[in-house]
Amino acid sequence: MNTDQRFLKIDVQIIKILVAVEILLTLAGVVVHFTDTDATIGPLLVLRVMFLFSIWLILLNDMIHHRLPNKPFWIIGICVLTTPTSILYLIRRKRMLTTGKQLKVKID
Repeated sequence: MNTDQRFLKIDVQIIKILVAVEILLTLAGVVVHFTDTDATIGPLLVLRVMFLFSIWLILLNDMIHHRLPNKPFWIIGICVLTTPTSILYLIRRKRMLTTGKQLKVKID
């Protein structure tokens, strides 16, 4: 594990899998809701909330502990729109950490 991931104790690939499972659970819940009105979506909803909360905590912790450009935007985004923001954050994370290091050097 490199120094960029010292606060992100879980590998980025595992977080990507968690986000993908959360999206699949959301889609499954929507399909079940619209195709069979008598079916209960309670278990799907509970699983989705568990995945959503774990993703939220992991990424929020990562965002707080790193020097990121536009950090308030990312923190507000993860609180308001967790799934789309988590996908964008995971895609742009490496580049933002590099930019954050460059900003730190310029400030120091």
